[in-house]
Parts: sequence; C-alpha cells; structure tokens
Amino acid sequence: MDNAEPLEHWTSHIGLFGWYKLAFPPSWSLIERQGHVLLRPAEGQATISLTVSWSNQPADPQSALKKLLIDKYAHRRRMQVRGSAHPGNNTGWHCGETLLQPPASFWKRLWERGNWQKFQVTVIAEGHLLLMAELLQGNDVDPEFQTLAQVVIQTLKLNPAPCDPPNVFIARAVDFIRQAHPDLNCQQAGDLQIHLGGSTVSLVNFYREYLHRPNYFEAILENAVGTLVNLQKETSGNFRPKRESVVHRLIPMLYPQKSIRNAVGPGLFDTDHWEGGPLQLATREANELGFVCEGFAADLAMTYVVDEEQAYWYVQPAQLEDWEMTYEELRSIALENLDRHFEAHPMEMTVIESEHGPAVAMPTKPDAYNAARLASESFRERLRLLLGGSCVVGVPNRDFFVAVSLSCEETVEQIRERVTVDHHQMTHPLTSRLLLITADGVSEYV
Repeated sequence: MDNAEPLEHWTSHIGLFGWYKLAFPPSWSLIERQGHVLLRPAEGQATISLTVSWSNQPADPQSALKKLLIDKYAHRRRMQVRGSAHPGNNTGWHCGETLLQPPASFWKRLWERGNWQKFQVTVIAEGHLLLMAELLQGNDVDPEFQTLAQVVIQTLKLNPAPCDPPNVFIARAVDFIRQAHPDLNCQQAGDLQIHLGGSTVSLVNFYREYLHRPNYFEAILENAVGTLVNLQKETSGNFRPKRESVVHRLIPMLYPQKSIRNAVGPGLFDTDHWEGGPLQLATREANELGFVCEGFAADLAMTYVVDEEQAYWYVQPAQLEDWEMTYEELRSIALENLDRHFEAHPMEMTVIESEHGPAVAMPTKPDAYNAARLASESFRERLRLLLGGSCVVGVPNRDFFVAVSLSCEETVEQIRERVTVDHHQMTHPLTSRLLLITADGVSEYV
C-alpha cells in the first residue's frame, strides 16, 4: 500500500494554512477546528483524528510520538508496530488497545474491566511540520474502515515549503517594518496585531494575502508598510482635512461589528444603539478612537471611508464635527458617491440560469466597494428584478458577494457552505452569515 492513490471521485481537503492536503471518501464527514481534523465514515463510531503543528526546530517525530502515547494513551496494552504508515517517511503504525476513560478509583480499576478500544497512531514529519494521525475504533475492528483509513493517510502530502504560522509571520513583519522605517516605533501587540506609532494595527488581511502568495512576503510587507505609514500620517491627531477636500470621496463600507468592538475597546459603546442609527459611543475617548458607523444587518456594520488613490481611511466622529456635517448628510452623500463610483466603474455580473430564469448572480471582478453596494437601495432593487424577487446574499469578504434567488432553496444551502469556507480564507473578511434582500430592505437570512 506504500504507493496507494486516492480514487478520482474522492474529496480533496487542504489543511490549516495550506500545510498539507489529503483525500477521503465522499461519504465521509470532515470537521476542522484550529488545525485539528476529525474524519468519520457515514456509519459507525470509528474516526481518524489529524493534528498538524509547527515546530520552531526541525520536527522530531519520535519525540512527538512518545509524548502522544504518554499524554493521551497512558492506559494502553498489547502494543505492536505494523507496516509503513506513509510513503517517504520511515514511520509505522503503533497499534494497541487503550482505556480512554478508566474507572476513577484504584479499587474500581481492580474489579471493573473497562472499555478498551482499538487504536493506531503514527507521526509524519517534514521540515518544521509535524502531523499526528490517530485511528480509533471500538472493540470490533471494521476491516473496510481499516483499509480506507490507511489509504487516506497514504494520500497525505505535507507542504515542503509551508507558510509561516501567524506568530512567526508577525515576528518577521515587525523586524521588516523596523528595518524599513527605523523612525517608527513598531511592537507586536497580539495575534496578528502591531503597535505602529500611536495606533494598533491589524495585519490579518496582509497575512491572508501571504497565505495565497507565500513567495511574496517582502512584496506584501512593502505594500503593507506603505499603506500603514500613509494612513498613520493621514489619520493622526494632526490630520484635519477640509470638508471640500473629502466630500466627493466619502463612500460607505461594510465592516464586521466584532472588529469595531475590538478597535474601540470593550465597554466604550452602547450596543442598544446599533440598530437604526449611528453607533453611540459611551465616552469621549471612544469617540476619538471609533468609527462613524451604524448597524447594517446580521453581524455587519456600515462605516464610512474617504477614498484615496491606493487606500482609504475611516471617518471618525470628531471629523464630522469639523465638517459641520450631520450623520444623515454623511449617509446621503456617501451613497450618492457609491452610485457614481459604479457609474465610472460598471459592475460586470456573472449570472447563472436555471430552468425558471436567472438563479445566481455575482460580480465578475473584485472591487473594494462590491459588498458596500448592497447598501444602495437602487442597486438592491435591480438585484431583486434580476433574480425575480427576494434573494439571499452571501458576503464572505469586502470585494465579493453572491446573490441567489430565494426560490432556489437547495442552491441557497450550497452557497451557505461555500460562504462559510470563503469567509475564513479570503482577505478582508466580512461575515459567514447570509443576508435576505426583500422589498422592505436587508435583514439576516436564518
């Protein structure tokens, strides 16, 4: 079985950060959480558990295997090593029986037999990557599962040039920024966040771009540094643009509510004012830190930006005071500018037909304001006319959306699954929830 290949109809899966890929039978289910994958056949309780991790030093599979057996399979018996677990790796299957939940007391362990289960484990390593595979069955071994599970592990391919995990990426990014701009104070602030000058900046979108283009780390960071430094200068406390210089460049922008909460800080705003109007920030400090924004639908907010040639910056409450502009005036001006943007840059749509007419519509090309266009009432009406009535819309990220006729229930569920995946992989993520567009406006589709 050393050279086993997946069948053509098997499902392919790319693991965390693109560190590995594998294939498995289409009838099996796969659940992935933070680098841990659980594979299970349609019937029975047998499972394959996969855990991938990054080691700062070249990975040592023997030490990892020993630690796994001690930590997770401390109660084991009838151990033996069988065959080759994976081509190209000098590792076998360590097989035996385990008592995952032994009786609590010593005396009960003397008299109770316990529920012993068959298990197999192996560890596969390449460079900095370490992957632990575990096969767990009940007392009765299923030969079909045993064979298919071993073929699944044989299809595993570790990435020989893996992307850095977030902690390594952020450390490299800080070093890069310090070298490129020694005059700026740059420190690591948290998960994919840095302190740059007087601001806390997220590098999440730049990291996602890096995952798609791992060989362009320096180019991505050069672009990031330029954008961050320019925005740092433009949005600093001394930046007081005149109303006439920005009024034609104000545009609405959809934004995740949780990201605004993180930016403003816990306890600094009143969540009762999310719906139906501007967010009321609770303190003057929060007003200085926060965005001008309001609840939109689902877990999205609508913010406002000033469009620059290569970037944009968010309007803050203090700037509205400088411009002597009401919130209602800001919204009206921004929506008019949004429509003018798409008059100058027409949105090309890809439309998929069903037997009853247009069923799915999506932008053909990415644009920083594609998702924001859903804030336009006139555009929503055109979308409803195109799809024959109410429609469901997925907005996994800033540059893209997909709209589905509400009558296509099966397609809606397929889109829901796709949007959930894309939301976790795309740059500038918005939401994994779906929106419902009707004649009455926009709401969450449940």
